[in-house]
Amino acid sequence: MAWHNRGIGLGNLGRYEEEVESYDRALALNPNLYQAWGNRGNALNNLGRYEEGLESCDRALALNPNYDLAWVNRGAILCNHLHLYREALESFDRALALNANLDLAWHNRGVALNNLGRYDEGLESCDRALALNPNLDLAWHNRGKTLYNLERYEEALESYDRALALNPNDDLAWHNRGNALDDLGRYEEALESCDRALALNSQFDWAWLNRGIAIGKLMHSVMTPLTIQYPQLAQPGYPGQLATYDQGLQHCTRDTHPEGWGLLHYVKGRSHYAYAHPKLYLQNRHNYFSKARSEYLTALETLTALEFPEWHLNVLRDLARVYSSLDEPDTAAEVMRQGADVLHQYLDSLPSPGKKRQLQFEFADFQQATVDRLAQESNDIAAWELAERGKNTCLSWWLRGWTDEFVSATAAAATAFANHDQAPLIDWHCSPTALNIFLIQPGQPPQRLDAATSARERYCAFQDWWQAWNRDYLDYRDSKDKSHSNPDHPWRQQLPQRLDELKQLLDIDRIVAQLAPPNSAAPHSIPLILLPHKELHLLPLEALFPDCFAISRLPSVQTGLTLQQNRQPATASFLSIDPQAEDLPMADFESAAIRHLYATTPLESNAVTPEAVLNHLQTPHRLAHFTGHSWHEFPNPAESRLSLAQKSALTLGQMLEKLENLSSYDLVSLGACETGIGRDYDLVTEYVGWASGLLALGAKSALTSLWLVQSDASALLMVRFYELLKQGQSPAVARSAAVAWLRQLTQAELQGWYEDWLAGLQDPTAKTCLRRAVKRLAKMEKRCPYDDPYFWAAFVVSGLDEPHPPST
Repeated sequence: MAWHNRGIGLGNLGRYEEEVESYDRALALNPNLYQAWGNRGNALNNLGRYEEGLESCDRALALNPNYDLAWVNRGAILCNHLHLYREALESFDRALALNANLDLAWHNRGVALNNLGRYDEGLESCDRALALNPNLDLAWHNRGKTLYNLERYEEALESYDRALALNPNDDLAWHNRGNALDDLGRYEEALESCDRALALNSQFDWAWLNRGIAIGKLMHSVMTPLTIQYPQLAQPGYPGQLATYDQGLQHCTRDTHPEGWGLLHYVKGRSHYAYAHPKLYLQNRHNYFSKARSEYLTALETLTALEFPEWHLNVLRDLARVYSSLDEPDTAAEVMRQGADVLHQYLDSLPSPGKKRQLQFEFADFQQATVDRLAQESNDIAAWELAERGKNTCLSWWLRGWTDEFVSATAAAATAFANHDQAPLIDWHCSPTALNIFLIQPGQPPQRLDAATSARERYCAFQDWWQAWNRDYLDYRDSKDKSHSNPDHPWRQQLPQRLDELKQLLDIDRIVAQLAPPNSAAPHSIPLILLPHKELHLLPLEALFPDCFAISRLPSVQTGLTLQQNRQPATASFLSIDPQAEDLPMADFESAAIRHLYATTPLESNAVTPEAVLNHLQTPHRLAHFTGHSWHEFPNPAESRLSLAQKSALTLGQMLEKLENLSSYDLVSLGACETGIGRDYDLVTEYVGWASGLLALGAKSALTSLWLVQSDASALLMVRFYELLKQGQSPAVARSAAVAWLRQLTQAELQGWYEDWLAGLQDPTAKTCLRRAVKRLAKMEKRCPYDDPYFWAAFVVSGLDEPHPPST
C-alpha cells in the first residue's frame, strides 16, 4: 500500500505523471488492488488520457463492482470528456445506489442531465449535491448553467454569484455570468463579467466573443481594468466589437487556438454584415459585405469540414448570404451546394440517429437551397415537393419531437386539394439566398411564379424590409406604452406604408393577375389559401390582397389533407374560457356577447386553471374561444403559453402531451396573441406558432392574431366575427367580412351598435364595459376610428375553411 499512498500524495500535489507511476508500482506488486486502479483512472483523467483512465476504472470495477468512487470517476470521464452522457448517467446512478451521500456524484449527474436537455432533473441533482455540500462551487456553477438553459436568468445569476463567492478565480463562471446578464439586457454588467473572465484567462476565446456581443449592444463607453490596459476596447457598438475581436485574435492565435481563431474571424464577419444595414448607401453596404466575405473566408482556414464540421457549415451558410448580397448568385448557390455535400458526408459519419436528425433540422437551409436549384432548373414539381417535405419535417419535429414517421403531400395531392374547394394555393419558400413563390390552381400542378423580379432579388429586398419591420415591431411590443397601443410609435405610424412596400416586393399584383378574379366578383367570394414560410408567418399577408378573396392559411398542404380525415362529432356547442385579464377592458363584454350568441360552457375567472382548461377541452365541443393573453415563445414553440388565472399558464407542450385531440372543434380562437422573433435569432427552419399547434391537435381551424390589438377594436371584430359565423359563414369569410365592417364603421354606426348591445345584454359587468367604451368613442376624432390596419390586419384564420351550419 506504500506505493498506493505515495500516489495519493503526489495527486494532491498535482504531480499526476508521478502519481500514475506510483500506482503502476503498486499494481505490479498487487494487480488486485482495486483502489489503485480507481485512483489511477482519476490521475489519467487529469492528464487528459481519457480512454486509458476509463479502462483503469473498468479494471477497478471488475475487481469490486461496489467501489462507488470508481463509478464516479468513470462517469466523470464519460461525461466531461468523452461526451457520452447517457452512459455517464448510468455510472453516476450506480455510484449513488451504493452511496447516496456523494456530493460530486450528484453534481456530475446534474452535468450529464443538463447535456441531455433534461434540465429539471439536472436542477434536482444540483440541489441534492448542494444539500450535502453547500460549499461545492462546481455545483453552484452547474446549477447556474441549468437555470440558464431553463431561461430562469435571474436565478442563474444568483447561482453564479454563489459559485464565484466560493471561487472568484473561475473564469468560466464569470463568462457564464456574463451570458445571463446579457439575456437580462444588463449589457454593461455582462461586459464587466466577460472582462473579469479575461483578466483571469486572456486566451479564453469565448469570453472575447461574448464580450464583443455585449459591447455591440451598448451606446456608451464602459471603463474596466481591461479597457485601461487596452483603451480601444472601451468603444461602444460596432467599433468596440471589432476592437474586441481583434484583441482576442492577438491572444488566441491560429496555432494555439485554431477553433477560437476561426470563430473570432467568423463573428467579426457577422459584425460587418450586420452593420451593412439598409439605411447605408448601396456602395457603402457592398464595402461592408466585402469585409464580411473576407472574414468568413479567413475563418474557413481553420474551421474546416474535417476538424469543425458544424462551425464550417455555419460559416458556409453566412458566406452564401453575403455572396447573394454582393449580387453573386451563382457563387452563393455553389457555396450552398458545397454545404449540402459537407452536411451529407458529416451525417453519414455519425452513429447517433438523434444527432443526425438534430443536425438535419439545424441545417435545414442547405436542403432549402436545393429547392432553389430545382426551381432555377424549371423543375417546379420536384422543387415544390421538396419544399413541402421540409415544412412537414419541421412541423413534425417541433410539435411531436424527433421522428422519421411523417407524411408529406405530393404535387398530385396538392392539386387534388385545390380542386376540393376550388381554392387556389399560394406557397412561399424562403432559403438563405432566394424567396420562391409557387402557385397551385385547381386542376394544375405547382408552378413557380413568373415575375419581373428574380427569387434572389425578392429575397434581398425582403430581408432588408424584414429587418426594419422586426426591429420596430419588437421595440413597439416591448415599449412601456403598449397598454395604450402607443399610436405615435414608428411601427404604428409606418404600418400602412410598409404593407404597401411588402405588397410590391412579394409581387402580389402579379399573383392576383395570374389568379384572374372576375371584375364582378363579390366581396369575400373567392376562397384563397396562403402557405407562408418562416418569417412570412408573422406578417399580415391577407391585408395585401383585394377584398374579393376570403383568405385562410395552412402550415403545409399535408396539414390540410390530415384535417380532412378522422373528424370527431361534437357533444357540446361552445366552450368560452375567460380568465378575466385586467388589462383587457373589453374582455367582459366580449365574453358576454359570445354567451348571448351561443349556448356556451363558461369557464371564468379564478376557475381558469391549467387543469380545468385541459379537462374542459377534453369534452368534444364544436367551438372554443379564449378571451385572454396568449404568447408565442421562440425558439421553443412548446413553451408558448396561455395566461390563466392567478398568474398560472398552460403551454402548448402541455396541451400536446395531455390532450388526445381536438378533432371535434371546428374552430379554436385566441384573440389576444403576441408573436415575434427575438433580435438575436435567425429563423433557419420554420416558424411554428399557436395556429400550427392547434391544427396539429386536430382543430379544423384557428383564429389568432399576429400582435396584441387595442381591446376595443379586438372585441368589436371578435363579436362581429361570431355574429357572422352564427349565420353560417365560413371562418375565412366571417373574418374578411368582420374586417371590412370594422374598417368602414363610422362613429355614428358604432354608437348605434353599442346601444343595441346595451339593450340586449343582461350582464351588468358587460354593460359597464360598453358604457365606458361609449365614453371612449366620444373622444375619438376620426369618422371611421378603426380603418388603420393596426386594428384589423393582425387577425388571421388558419386551417380548413368550411361553412358552419347556422346556429339558432
